[in-house]
Amino acid sequence: MKYINWGIISSDDAEQKNIEELFNSVNGSKVVVCDNENNALSIINSNKINAIYINTKPELHATYAIMAMNAGIPVFLNYPLANTYDDCIRINYTADKTKTPCFVSYYLRYLPYFKTIKNILNDEIIGDILQVNFCFYSTAEHQLFINYASQQLDILQYLFGIITEATGFYSQQSNGYDYDRKTINACLMFEKGISGSSSWCFGVPECEEKDIVEVIGSKGSLRFSTFSHKHIQINQNGNLKDYNDKEIQTPQLPIIKAVVEDLQGFNVCKCTSVSATPVNWVLDRILRHV
Repeated sequence: MKYINWGIISSDDAEQKNIEELFNSVNGSKVVVCDNENNALSIINSNKINAIYINTKPELHATYAIMAMNAGIPVFLNYPLANTYDDCIRINYTADKTKTPCFVSYYLRYLPYFKTIKNILNDEIIGDILQVNFCFYSTAEHQLFINYASQQLDILQYLFGIITEATGFYSQQSNGYDYDRKTINACLMFEKGISGSSSWCFGVPECEEKDIVEVIGSKGSLRFSTFSHKHIQINQNGNLKDYNDKEIQTPQLPIIKAVVEDLQGFNVCKCTSVSATPVNWVLDRILRHV
């Protein structure tokens, strides 16, 4: 078995222990160097590692990922892939030029909850999909919009296909962060001709928290959530059916395992930088950067 010896660059000292425990819990995976971005270059140049995980602010992802891949080190990035769509293109160019793997931690794709939803849609239980509406209201006031929306937009594209059109409207910035908005609304069009809408609102009272995706089909509707993983509910002419998948206590673990197995040559992890890039295209469209 090939052992994957990880170097980890992290901006959050409080998360380092938890990250190390997750990576060390996978067979054939071990964290050998873990430090903050001030020592990023020494981690990348370390002869002890053969893979690197980057858990910094998104604006630093492209710099560190490109440095690592130019050194021939496979990269695993926390979501989103990068700060902008242009940075994603730079990362993909380097990955292709150096023939070095680059993965992104869109872990929702690997959870049984969303595989159940994917099967429901593939089996056409609610018929042809007509519309997808998404609503996320959170009590959090100082969380970056991009941290939530990137995972949510990725899972929507996993389920319904690539988003080909997106327009966004948002409130004024709530603080100095470019991506930190109070309210954001978006109109979306998926590649299969499915229309959709999304809304995010931060700083709401606890009684107004929401996490709902509603899918309207020709034979009924489907409801589920993105982070809270509430019961999956199907409505066919007033007849309700619930699916209740057991929640995974460590939701990031399946994708870490998938990346390790890919690097070991046992399996293929499809959550690559190329597959993650459409999320940033949509984010840039919503925030009017394209």
